[in-house]
Amino acid sequence: MVCRLRERWQTTKTDRLPHRNCDLAPIGRFGNSGVGIVTGPGTVNLNTALGKAFAINERMKFNIAASFTNLFNHVNLADPVNAIDNPSFGQITSARTSDFGGYRTGQVSARLEF
Repeated sequence: MVCRLRERWQTTKTDRLPHRNCDLAPIGRFGNSGVGIVTGPGTVNLNTALGKAFAINERMKFNIAASFTNLFNHVNLADPVNAIDNPSFGQITSARTSDFGGYRTGQVSARLEF
């Protein structure tokens, strides 16, 4: 089992920049490593919505609704830094933002139809 921490998401001991005076692979090439070997952390996200319509009379209805994204406010970490010449290579330095697992948001609405 691999112990993955935010500070050390992938093993960086084998990923080094080649020395400038030798005939190794050019900078940015990982030798014989496969494509897609670096994967980021997963995303845990629960979005939900609730709504209810109330009939006031034959011609009028009252609707109320609420919707939430990331209901449990779970922190979803961003992908690790993948620039091999960056000192933070292999580390996760931030959390995801926006619609893909960002912080919890919610909205409530009410509507009267007549």
